[in-house]
Amino acid sequence: MDRLWKAAACGGLLALLQAGTAFASCALPAPLEDRIGDARVVFVGTVVETSNLERNADVRVEKIWLGERLPQRVEVHGGEQSANVGSSADREWVDGRRYLFVLDDTTSPFKDDACSATTEYTDEVASLEPEGTVGPIASEPGSFSPWILLGGGLVVLGVLQARRAARRAHSIDV
Repeated sequence: MDRLWKAAACGGLLALLQAGTAFASCALPAPLEDRIGDARVVFVGTVVETSNLERNADVRVEKIWLGERLPQRVEVHGGEQSANVGSSADREWVDGRRYLFVLDDTTSPFKDDACSATTEYTDEVASLEPEGTVGPIASEPGSFSPWILLGGGLVVLGVLQARRAARRAHSIDV
């Protein structure tokens, strides 16, 4: 019976170790300038909020260096989405920090990891900014704010009420 307990304890310990952190190694990176040229999307942004143990970031887009125009906010996933699986290749974000995101996919949520060329935005990185950078799209394409609809409705009602009052005033004067 004592052997059975030891075997169960060893099996449990192995299972816990398996669900923990997996290790990955990154290839020797090319210079940042080369990696920027090979990417599909490159932008400067500030992390506004993190989740999933700092592996997911809600990012405010500031400048787009390469790729299609992006909305003002995007999401970047820096690792597995499962809460109990981690890897040394996971990227962890810091709230309020600016980064140059150098990514291979083209739509949010973007996937990033510690092996990508994404880096903290410094003066040295800023010196690599190409000509022709653009800002983000003011709002999501096809999105319509309910406040605009409400404001438009109130304007229409105000105009109708003013016409009605003018007609009443005119009919009373006659």
